[in-house]
Amino acid sequence: RPEGVKISAHISRTLRFGLYHVLHLYPKASKFIVLEDDLILSPDFYRFMLQTGTFLEMDSSLYCVSAFNYLSYPHTAMDATQLYRVQTHPAYGWMTTRDIIKELLPKWLSSTRATDWDYMMGSGVFRNGRDCLVPDINRSYHGGVMGTHFTPSFSTERDYLAKTYNTIPDVQLMDHRQLMQETYEQDMVLLIKRAKPIEVNDTLEIDLPETHKEEQFYVIFVQKEHSTDELSFRIIGLVLDIWHKDGRETYHHTWRLHYHGATLLIVGVPLSKYASLMPAEYSVFRAIPEDEMVLNYLEFAKNGKTKVYFHHPDQKNKNMTELLMKKKYKIASDIK
Repeated sequence: RPEGVKISAHISRTLRFGLYHVLHLYPKASKFIVLEDDLILSPDFYRFMLQTGTFLEMDSSLYCVSAFNYLSYPHTAMDATQLYRVQTHPAYGWMTTRDIIKELLPKWLSSTRATDWDYMMGSGVFRNGRDCLVPDINRSYHGGVMGTHFTPSFSTERDYLAKTYNTIPDVQLMDHRQLMQETYEQDMVLLIKRAKPIEVNDTLEIDLPETHKEEQFYVIFVQKEHSTDELSFRIIGLVLDIWHKDGRETYHHTWRLHYHGATLLIVGVPLSKYASLMPAEYSVFRAIPEDEMVLNYLEFAKNGKTKVYFHHPDQKNKNMTELLMKKKYKIASDIK
């Protein structure tokens, strides 16, 4: 009996229906994996879940494991053994425990609420202060280009089809002790202290060397005043040619990724717990409202593949077409 008039509610209630019934159909199962029908799984997908399932059972500060990392692109991921803690929702092949499902079902939104299930699970009420594990290199590939939230477009190609996909069948993941909350946070502090701060100039050119080594570490500090203040993250994401629809996959409002081989961290200031590690002489990158117009424009631009460097426009000028005509924004071809 389909529930919900809106498609988001329908899908959300269908997932709840499935989770409710597997608890009864498989009373001895301690963990469950949720898959969608348009996913291509890595050859080590189940090995990945078996290994991370142990982490999930041992660490009460985790609530899920996801096979998919939104920040994982060929130029931002390099280590199939690497896992990250993130404070977000799972996606495209994920696992949780029987106890977590039993906890979440009574909180599930009703059929009258048109909210996507993943955003719901990433909310504070559902996460309850817990984290999710995601891989550096994805273990699932979203092969579908048509669906509720998908149409064939450059955005779909960039945001989903351009992601990584592990092809190694026998990966032994990193030691789980490195992922324990206290150890992981200590590691984050050491990484940021060790990293070279990178200034982002007014044309949004980020001065990173063309070639990197694994022992190189960089950090960029960007504005984040409150939980929904994501524009600076989105602009940096656009420049780095990664996910930039929002600031998901953060850990304490900090992105962590391998950028062309180096470790790069983007820290939200002042909201991140790591903001205090910013050197006193360093200036925070702050996006301005006009920058969002550029983001929105490029999302719908027909010419697609672009990498953007733009000067901040006159604050008084609010007309996008006029801004572009005056060449206040300089759009360059994609840098390979």
